[in-house]
Amino acid sequence: MKSVDMSWIKWVIVLLAWGPLPSVGIAQGMIEETAEERIERLRSELAEAEAAAKAKAEVATEEAPAEEGITVDIPTGALVIVEGAEGGGGSGFIAKLRDRLFFVTNIHVLAGARGAEIRTADGQSLALPDYAFLSQKRDIAILPVVWTGEFLKVSASLSFDDVKIGDAITVMGNSDGVGVATRLHGDIDGIGPDQIEISAKFVPGNSGSPIIHNERATVIGVVSHMRDLSKKTKWTEDSEQPDIRRYGFRLDGEMAWERASLSQTRFVNNLRSELARDRDSTANDLKLSFFKSRFLELDRMRDFYDEQLKLVSF
Repeated sequence: MKSVDMSWIKWVIVLLAWGPLPSVGIAQGMIEETAEERIERLRSELAEAEAAAKAKAEVATEEAPAEEGITVDIPTGALVIVEGAEGGGGSGFIAKLRDRLFFVTNIHVLAGARGAEIRTADGQSLALPDYAFLSQKRDIAILPVVWTGEFLKVSASLSFDDVKIGDAITVMGNSDGVGVATRLHGDIDGIGPDQIEISAKFVPGNSGSPIIHNERATVIGVVSHMRDLSKKTKWTEDSEQPDIRRYGFRLDGEMAWERASLSQTRFVNNLRSELARDRDSTANDLKLSFFKSRFLELDRMRDFYDEQLKLVSF
């Protein structure tokens, strides 16, 4: 709001302070005002004007609408929906890494992707190669693709980009595996060397979804798993942390990529091993019936894919 310019009154006060004013004609019946009285009157008017201007400014501030948080524009053409042949599914996205375009998802989503339909949220089918790059440290798989459509930008370094705890993030993916992309909002709750913890309430089906930093509009991680910490001890019963905590893996740093052919015995065995580890750890972590029921739906789908993997011959 534009402030009231009262500087002219201050200058009058200064001039009056230099000495008595010359005689001024006074209307009949009025009492002549001395210089001291005029200075005091002008000071009083100045104080009243400044107080009125301050009050108007405070009212304008109270009536002004609250500033909205940053909403990141996510191209839906870069989001990938993985729909399992036996129901359920996962998520993924197309991103540029080291000047190449890749389909990015979790290893455990890729393990259940044989026979699945893989399309962007815009409905374009995605042709995948017969090999993938698997991180030996994190639950992340990337597959090079020939693609002319939209893609997401990835943060090369969370430290360099000044990504901090408390920053706003957005997750978009195939929530509940129902075949549509949804938007989930949250913040960064924690940062580790390999993982980030977020408050966005993702569910099964969101595995493989991008975690996007709102301010920078770049991918900082891939949604991976949840942990149920609702069982309390005397050391944790007053914890401020939520019962269900959600994590994703970072896409920067040392990934230890290893190329694996989708038709190699070793890769199939790796998928079986990852499938078993993911099932055991998730079953142990999930205690609440709401989340357990959704896990069991995906677990039944994984039984089907595990049997399909066993049928692969070389």
